[in-house]
Amino acid sequence: MEKINTIIDLSGNWIFEEDFYFGKDFGFAEWKQNENVISGIVEFTECINERESFKVRLQIEGEVEGVHVFFSAKSYSIIESKEPVEYCLDSWEGIVNKHGQIVGSSYDEDGICGVFTMTRK
Repeated sequence: MEKINTIIDLSGNWIFEEDFYFGKDFGFAEWKQNENVISGIVEFTECINERESFKVRLQIEGEVEGVHVFFSAKSYSIIESKEPVEYCLDSWEGIVNKHGQIVGSSYDEDGICGVFTMTRK
């Protein structure tokens, strides 16, 4: 039997949550997909232990290979913060599970790792 290679369409709106060593992120993503290439934004509030939270918007680009998803931040803007923020760009790797969620791990330019979940809105 010949295997059919179907591209999963991840276009649309997603709820984004991430846990990492120093805290949590929660927000949303809006993606567009053209064949296996994805682009869009991930916007979230970052809550770091012992610090004021801030809100950031990331421009992302990536690709889909079967059930595997790879994307990374190309730029960022701080939307809301009570203090100056230096932000390290992130990269994510995940899979689309049988429930349609994207689950996986993240890492940033400082080597901080996390675990994320994205669920369709």
